[in-house]
Amino acid sequence: MTPNSKALIELRTKCAMNQEDLAGRAKVSVRTIQRAEAGNQIDLQTAQQIATALGVVPDAIRMDEELQR
Repeated sequence: MTPNSKALIELRTKCAMNQEDLAGRAKVSVRTIQRAEAGNQIDLQTAQQIATALGVVPDAIRMDEELQR
């Protein structure tokens, strides 16, 4: 899936987390968070882990165009 980088960064900031904090909570690498925030593809499992760490559903961090498919 392609993450909505703006929404992802906004949610992370709203939760008062830096990339390292989010990576730790999501159990992924900091590089994975960096890639997601840059709008690069991530797999659905990773999206689920990141969304859970942010307290949202995966659709909250998905690009709008993907939701319309």
